[in-house]
Amino acid sequence: MDRGCPVRELVGELRAAGLLEVAPVRAALDEVLTAAREGARQRLADLLDTWLLPAPEFGPELRMRGGTFVALPDAFWPEQAVALELDSDARCVSEGESAWVRGCQHRMEYLGVRVVYLASERLEAEPEAVEREVREALAAGGVDPVPLMVLPG
Repeated sequence: MDRGCPVRELVGELRAAGLLEVAPVRAALDEVLTAAREGARQRLADLLDTWLLPAPEFGPELRMRGGTFVALPDAFWPEQAVALELDSDARCVSEGESAWVRGCQHRMEYLGVRVVYLASERLEAEPEAVEREVREALAAGGVDPVPLMVLPG
């Protein structure tokens, strides 16, 4: 089955054509990116169930105890202080968005959260390798993590 153009290629082609600044194109791309991320999150949830791993919080908002915003990871295991980021590079179509996402990731790491970076294509192509990575991260946990508030996403 042909699944069409990968999202990364679509973003690259739209960027090369100078169309990312065109409002209707950007709105349509945002919808495509959102649908792709939701599909990847669902695939991840299905795999975690299959692997009998603890269920994470999906799409939570992480804040420090005083309320300072930290990040919006795709998945977070509070007990282990492990976050998972899906397609971080593909969801950013501007330098500003990329900087914001990188800032969130750096804050999590600075606060002791172990962050697993994962391309959604690997969920299909290398599920066993992904399982090993996630299991290893959960077993190792965060490194002296700062307690974070986890708000539902």
